[in-house]
Amino acid sequence: MTTEKPDAPKQALTARAQKSQRSGHTAEFLAWCKSFAIVGTVAAVAAACPGAQVRPEPFECPAGAWELMDEKWKWDGNGIRVLLDDRYKELGDSWLQSGPVVGVSLQDPQQTRSNKPVPVGTRFIGHLWVVPEPSRGSPPAPGYVVVRYDRVEFPNGDKAPVCLLAGGDRTLPVEELKDGTGRVTLMSGRARPVYRWKPERAE
Repeated sequence: MTTEKPDAPKQALTARAQKSQRSGHTAEFLAWCKSFAIVGTVAAVAAACPGAQVRPEPFECPAGAWELMDEKWKWDGNGIRVLLDDRYKELGDSWLQSGPVVGVSLQDPQQTRSNKPVPVGTRFIGHLWVVPEPSRGSPPAPGYVVVRYDRVEFPNGDKAPVCLLAGGDRTLPVEELKDGTGRVTLMSGRARPVYRWKPERAE
């Protein structure tokens, strides 16, 4: 019985990327990149997939979403307490990487009354970024997490566009960075309605 060297997948990944760079982006290579569902994963970045995104871009809330949150539902700046990624527990070491994410609302004693309450178990679909830049604090953390949710699915089946952001002001630090992933020990946070947002510059 033979065993494959631990770095064999990385070597194959590098070879595929180098081959694609020499011959241009072939249809097969682009299809392989697209198979990650959304660029920005560690593998897509390592393989030099076109458009691989390692940091969140500035954005404005699309027409309709802000009106729902602010005018119709009366969600305020206090935000919604969520489990940032439903694949992990709220407490304990979790290694996160940039990519699609589904958050779930948690019990929230601070939730204010609104025209559209957020029951426990409400799902928020979006994207998570592990940003390798120092966060606030003393000493500063090596990086931080930004999560943007752009769709909500209520337990009763209602769905709608939203603009919710968690960690945009570097308040979700990571404890450790490794190979494009970030280790966090607390997976809950507050996702707040935002009208527009742009990343802060590194200090």
